[in-house]
Amino acid sequence: MKSLFLFVLLIASVPAAAACSCGGATIEEGFENADLVFVGTALDIAPPDVWLVPGWRLRTTTFEVEETFKSALRSWDAGRVTLAHSEDNCDAAFEPGVRYLVFAWWTDDQLARSGYCAPNEVLSPDSEAVARVRAVADTATFRPPLRDPSSQRTGEVAAEEGMEGRASWWSLGLNVVLGVALLLLLAHRRARASQPTPAGRPGGHSV
Repeated sequence: MKSLFLFVLLIASVPAAAACSCGGATIEEGFENADLVFVGTALDIAPPDVWLVPGWRLRTTTFEVEETFKSALRSWDAGRVTLAHSEDNCDAAFEPGVRYLVFAWWTDDQLARSGYCAPNEVLSPDSEAVARVRAVADTATFRPPLRDPSSQRTGEVAAEEGMEGRASWWSLGLNVVLGVALLLLLAHRRARASQPTPAGRPGGHSV
């Protein structure tokens, strides 16, 4: 009986993070599954304004966003985003003042959250994670929406999309003109071929 009590006590004392078993997603997998991928610095951690469940130790972390690679957020507040996390489940935890690469998603409770098994990373000066995410974002079929008009990347994306759009319209217009011209030429030749050939020219002798 004493052994059983010690076993239960040991299990109850295991941290929540240790109970979250996962193989660890790659950056590519994290990008595909996330609604939001960004680089930002955690500013502060605080209880939310509204507690969804009484007694549930929910916290929120506000980030100063430096660069966004993918975004499906429903609101964007001056380059900041807030993630919710609980100490009692497998949500990711963050430290104020630390710069992160973050993968997050929207949940059924209408909160942006990130998981313990997401490929989040504390960014050091020699980290290659941001370069890998940039490569994934540049080759992915998903096109990040324009969320921050002041960012350099937003301007580049807008310019690229504008040039691509103008080129597509010019190409479409040229194809239409060429197609109409070809149809008119074929119709003209068909009309000439269907006309009867005269027996002889005026003033000549028929054979």
